[in-house]
Amino acid sequence: LASHPTTAGRPLPTVQLVDMGNPGARGPKRGMLSRPLREALAETLAAGQQAILFLNRRGYATFVVCTACGHAFRCPSCSVSLTYHRDGSRLSCHYCGHSEHLPLDCSACGARAILARGLGTERIEAAVQARFPGARAVIWATNANFSSSSISRSSSPSRISRSFRSRTACVLR
Repeated sequence: LASHPTTAGRPLPTVQLVDMGNPGARGPKRGMLSRPLREALAETLAAGQQAILFLNRRGYATFVVCTACGHAFRCPSCSVSLTYHRDGSRLSCHYCGHSEHLPLDCSACGARAILARGLGTERIEAAVQARFPGARAVIWATNANFSSSSISRSSSPSRISRSFRSRTACVLR
């Protein structure tokens, strides 16, 4: 007997895995949004509907490295990679709360070759806004107690949820 799981009486959405290493998946500009995702978002927004993008990485970039010497910026307390947040140009540890300004020069070799890498919710927001300028996107990237710096400064989780339900926002990420 075959059965199809449902949620609240509705079938679960279709999931499509996209190999982002495949040149055809991203298209000619090799952006961070795959071609199928861009097409689905365009179709959804054109129909006046809303979309939710899930990404479990807060900040703009998940790690920062010097391209001259390979030095990776790590938390002095935890030794985990520091996450780059564009707001305030800060490097933050999401484990212990350590925070510091993003330096212009590498602390290891002195080169001005600092590069922020990896995908965070802030970078995805920028990509969505660039591709779909009319879409109103809100961010809901939090830790368990909603104390994340990634929550929009003026929006509590309940305000974000209300803006999505009332269709003030089109893309929740």
